[in-house]
Amino acid sequence: MKEGVVTLGPKISVREVSVPVPGPEDVLIRVAVTGTNPKDWKMAEWGFGERNEGDDMAGVVEKVGTDVVGFRPGDRVGALHRLRQNYGTFAEFSLAPAHCVFRLPPKTTFEEAATIPLAAMTAAVGLFARLRLPQPFSSSTAPREPQPLLIYGAAGAVGLYTTKLAVHAGFHPLICVAGAGASAVEPWLDSFKGDVIVDYRKGDQAVVEAIRAAIPEGLSLKHAFDCVSANGTYLNCEKVLDKGGKLTMLLRIKDHTFRPDLKITDTKVGSVQDDRTYGPRGYKDPDDTEFGRVWFMLFTQGLKHGWLKGHPYEVIPGGFDGIEQALVKLKSHSASATKFVVRMADI
Repeated sequence: MKEGVVTLGPKISVREVSVPVPGPEDVLIRVAVTGTNPKDWKMAEWGFGERNEGDDMAGVVEKVGTDVVGFRPGDRVGALHRLRQNYGTFAEFSLAPAHCVFRLPPKTTFEEAATIPLAAMTAAVGLFARLRLPQPFSSSTAPREPQPLLIYGAAGAVGLYTTKLAVHAGFHPLICVAGAGASAVEPWLDSFKGDVIVDYRKGDQAVVEAIRAAIPEGLSLKHAFDCVSANGTYLNCEKVLDKGGKLTMLLRIKDHTFRPDLKITDTKVGSVQDDRTYGPRGYKDPDDTEFGRVWFMLFTQGLKHGWLKGHPYEVIPGGFDGIEQALVKLKSHSASATKFVVRMADI
């Protein structure tokens, strides 16, 4: 089969490799559409070597491992490839752990599905495994008490999925920091419940003031998900969180000492794929793998019932050439509330 290796540039080098053989708990998928993510071009530039970096995919099950239950050849699925391992999604075939695969309802296109795995699971991990907010299925029939939640970078893929999952779980008011992509966030918010969008383009001081103004009188801001974790976004989060608050971030900040009263965690989607403990803040919990298994199954239900929808996307034509174009667009910051997906095969 052919696969694309990401090299500096970013560029894609196409090579011939053997079709992978699924392990006992793996699923081999014929890739119809691959998604792309910023880390796909960054890994080579960060010195992690050149490899097939694709992780988001949608396609058709080709073969399953001997211990896999619940999937069979011909199933339409979305899946998250095992990060930093061989046989990524920039290829004709890719592998994924069976617990990171989810069925697609008939109405869900491969293009929509390819926007979901990495970003939506990152959102779920951040909200429910790191911030420890109650999960939707743990709710009683009574409405939740108001509980402000700050989502910084709400128009990006992780941020918008965080918004969608928070809405499904019944959290309000949502304080969503966004810029040019705010129009993608607005349909998910309820102004009658206090949800607001704060425009980060007005500057840090204005952002901090607007966040504080959005917190209803008598309530405290105890939870924040920094879906950007760069350019000082975490500093603004730190300024507005009340004593004893929780902040989770996508990137580890090494050159800043946070307030000692805050609980700081890292959110890494790879924690749902294996049993390692990552980083000095130990962001791997013992039950993360099972957490991932449950939430990937829930994605199917969310797509079926409408509480989960894919991220806005742009299809880049051209197969492997399209992957290179998508990565160049990502590096040039051409995406505003948009995922770039590439059609690899007509299935």
